[in-house]
Amino acid sequence: MAEENRPDLIALRRQVTQAEANVQLEERKAYPEVTPRVGYTRQFQEKAVGFPDASSWGVGVDMSVPLFDRNQGNIAKARSIQTQSELNLNAQLVALRAEIDQAVKAYDSAYQVLTTDDPGQLDAARNVRDKIRAAYELGGKTLMEVLDAQRTYRETYRLHIAARSNYWHSFYGLNAALGKQVLR
Repeated sequence: MAEENRPDLIALRRQVTQAEANVQLEERKAYPEVTPRVGYTRQFQEKAVGFPDASSWGVGVDMSVPLFDRNQGNIAKARSIQTQSELNLNAQLVALRAEIDQAVKAYDSAYQVLTTDDPGQLDAARNVRDKIRAAYELGGKTLMEVLDAQRTYRETYRLHIAARSNYWHSFYGLNAALGKQVLR
């Protein structure tokens, strides 16, 4: 799917097609171009010179010069460009497969963290923080314990936000790697 939708791969495929066309063009240039021609002319000279009007037919062949240049240098250059374009396309395909594998693994990992680890941790940290604060207000806990509970809650909340951020980054990264919105 990604090979069909990614603009960079479409551009590389078009470069390969253009290189193939250039090779064919240079191979055609290796031989002289022969162009036949046929012509007809009519001279209206009776009024001007007094001789009767004359018709004439002509047949000819035009041929490009030089005859012995087989265009080897330009053909080799065009083939080299074609090979380079094909190798660039193959390298991009390999990189694409690796990018998709990495994006799928990142998405799976972020999804697992979001669905298994995350849901209860934030609520548990909030409950602990609130209970310690209530105990502090009643005189059962020290200020250090309240600050420690607040720090733990904030760290858990930061991890919660980071997990969501990682999920959405991997979600859109996978869609971008595929070149089309697949996940919704």
